[in-house]
This record gives sequence, structure tokens and C-alpha cells, in this order.
Amino acid sequence: SVTAVFYGANSANLNAFSYQWNTTPPQTGPQATGLTASQTYSVTITDALGCSDVQSVTIANQPPVIALISSSTNVLCFGDATGSAIATGAGGTQPYSYSWNGGTPTDSLVQNLPAGTYTVTITDANGCPATTTVSIKQPSALAIDLIPTDVKCFGESNGTAKATASGGTPPYQYVWWNGNTGPSLQDLPAGTIGLTLSDANGCQTTDSVNSRQPDTPIAATAVKNDVKCFGGREGDITITASGGTPPYRYALDDKPWNGSPKQIGLSAGIYVPKVIDKSGCEFELPPVEIEQREPVLLDLGPDITITLGESTQLFANVSNAAGMVTYSWSPEDSLWLSCLDCPDPFVDSLFYENYFELMVTDSLGCRASDLIRVIVEKPRRVYVPTAFSPNGDFNNDRLLVHGQESAFILNFRVFDRWGEMVFEDQQFNLNDPDTGWDGDFRGKPMDPGVYVWILEVQYIDGYTEILKGNTTLIR
Repeated sequence: SVTAVFYGANSANLNAFSYQWNTTPPQTGPQATGLTASQTYSVTITDALGCSDVQSVTIANQPPVIALISSSTNVLCFGDATGSAIATGAGGTQPYSYSWNGGTPTDSLVQNLPAGTYTVTITDANGCPATTTVSIKQPSALAIDLIPTDVKCFGESNGTAKATASGGTPPYQYVWWNGNTGPSLQDLPAGTIGLTLSDANGCQTTDSVNSRQPDTPIAATAVKNDVKCFGGREGDITITASGGTPPYRYALDDKPWNGSPKQIGLSAGIYVPKVIDKSGCEFELPPVEIEQREPVLLDLGPDITITLGESTQLFANVSNAAGMVTYSWSPEDSLWLSCLDCPDPFVDSLFYENYFELMVTDSLGCRASDLIRVIVEKPRRVYVPTAFSPNGDFNNDRLLVHGQESAFILNFRVFDRWGEMVFEDQQFNLNDPDTGWDGDFRGKPMDPGVYVWILEVQYIDGYTEILKGNTTLIR
């Protein structure tokens, strides 16, 4: 803009003159505005008497005002207000004035800025403004991800903690509450462990984590059931576990782990019960002894020898039995035993050698057995006297067949020396005084001499044989 001031013969009253500027559009006031730099403008001034003068003026080309950010500092830690910026003006006409974000502060230096975008307007002495912006940044929030590993067994120190850092400005520094450094810890007992994480800008954050352990240590008790019978395998041990971390598995000695708390099928002996929990914590109990009773003993004695046709009795000698004893003889279909469920049966009508077995069972179900052999001798003792004297003295008056009573005579015949049969008898028992030859033939006494006899005998076992001999008749 340009202001024309004219002093002529009249007083210096600007309003006493008229003005004509060669602007587009023309302006008629003492001041012309909106002029373009580097252009020459003229004004014609006329007073009240009509006197006029023309003056020209060239508008100088002032350099524009430039707004610059000479330096800025970002926020060090997320959420803080530690940023700053310095604005610098150039061009225009000094001095400059500053306005940040349309208000205060009014200095070129602005401090304690949080992250964000800021606008500064620089105005020179002529009121010419220039505007620029600056972005104050901040790192992302510093964070810790703590991952614990619990203590496996009560009272141990095998927990761990691992830290993963993010955000902030690497590199990081780790300082644990126990004074250790580094991103991980080993061999921790149960409890709370904390970590302070620092980044390259000195920003810090703190977190803590709890390394847990089972509420109580693993423990166990054992209850046993002894073997009922000697040599049995029905013993068992029941293990009851508590504490630690269920579920549990169980074992005896160095046997494989299994899921059953009741260990069965045990014979007499000493066992060490053990239990292990889900975390691998073990508990070993004191040794447990599975006991057994003395064995039930049965003795039938030595083998027995009898003569064909005789009977005998078997005797069972039982010891160490509990309560009532039951007896079971075999063969179960035996016809030679007088009873199959008694201790001392008789053996009768036994024709051949045989074995008899006895099984005894006591009130606990414990058993014993023994075997006895009964040997049958078969002497075949049948004979006819070599002489007889049928003289009526009641001594050797008849020719009898003698022998064991278990034999039976099927046929007995006597012949004279010419081969004539002088006597025959059938189907009679041995040693019968009412049988045999009285020395007569057809009602007449036979002469003294030698006579031949033939007999057929059947023994109790069914065996038959024919015997021959001679006898002398004496009178």
C-alpha cells in the first residue's frame, strides 16, 4: 500500500485534496491498497483550486516470511511430556512473533510436549505470517510378558520365569527382584518374583509373576492283605495317595507304573510301594511284607500191600489246617472205597494195584493232597493134600481142597489109576469140611492106592486156572 501526502499553498489537510490512482480498479483515497510488488503506481493529486501534481512510486518486493523447525526432540517414554521443538523464521521483516497452535506459548522454543502434531505461526514486523507443523513422536508402550513355570514338587526349587520385552526403545535391561539379570530365571522356589525392565531411554516398567507349587507334598499310605494259603498269589497292597498333583500312578519295587491303587496277585514277600503324581513327583513307602500261613500238610503214609481178597484202611494225617477240614478222595467213581468224604476209608474188593488221592481243604480254602498206592499180591494159594485116611477118626477123613478163601472151585474130579472118575464136585468154596471125596465110589470104599485129581479154580479177580496132582488113599 502507498499513502500520498501533499503540501501546497493550503494547509496540510488531506481531505482538502482529491486523489486519482492508476490502480485496477482505480482508487480515489489518499491511500492505495492491494498493490502488487515490483509495480510502479502513479497518483494525481488536485487541490481545491484545481492545481494538481502527479507522483509515482514503485512497490518494493519484500522477501516472504518463512517458518522453519530448526530442531525437535521426541518423547522419551510412552505417555510422557518430554518432547520439544524450536521454530525459526526467515525472510520478511524482523522482529518475528510466534504462536503455537494458535495460542501460547509465544517463544520460538516450546518444551514439555506430549506426542502429537503441533502448528507454529511466525509473523514478521509487517504482519506477514508463515505457518509450519512439527510431529513429536513417542515410542510404543514398554511392556513385559512374563511366563512362569511352576515348581513341580512341593518344596523344590525348579520353577522358571521367562520375560519377553516389547515396545520402548531397545536394547533392554532386565533386573529381577532377587538381583539377577537377564531375560530368564531358573531354579526358582514357589512364590512371587518381580522384574524391572528398562529401555535405552531409561523408561521403566515393572511386573511380577507367581511360581506355584502343589498345596501339599505327595504322601501315601499302604494297607495289605496277606496270602491266605501257603504258596498262594492272592495277596494285595492298596496304596492311598494324597497331596502333590493328581492323578497318581502306582508301582511296587521297580515294576512299571500303573493306574490301579490296588496291587493284586502278590505272593509272600517284601514289597516297596511307590506312588508318582502327574508332575513326576515320587513318594516311596516303607517296605510292606506280605505274609503267609504254614502250609497245610497231608500224609497218607507209605504204600500199602495187601493180598488179593483182603481189605485195608487208609488214614489221613492232616496238620496246620484252619478250622473244619473237608475230604475228597479220588477216583470219585471208586467202588473200592467205603466213603469219599471221610478221613479214613476202607479199601475192599480191590483186585489190582491202584492209586488213591486225597484232597483236603480247610476253612480258609487252603488245600493239600497226597497219593497212596495199594499193591495187591496174588499168591494163588490152592492145594490138595498128598494123602488122606477115610477111617472115621474125624482126622483127615476127606480129600478137601484147601487155600485162600477168596478163591472158588468150579470143578473137582478124582480118577483111579485106570482113569475112571471116582468123584466129582462143582461150585463150592475152599476149606469147606462138607465138601471133598470121602474115599467111596458108588457106596463102596475104594482100595488104598494112588489117585489122580484135577480141579478148576476161579479167583476173586476172575482169573481161572486148572490144577492137577495125585493123592494117596490110606486105610
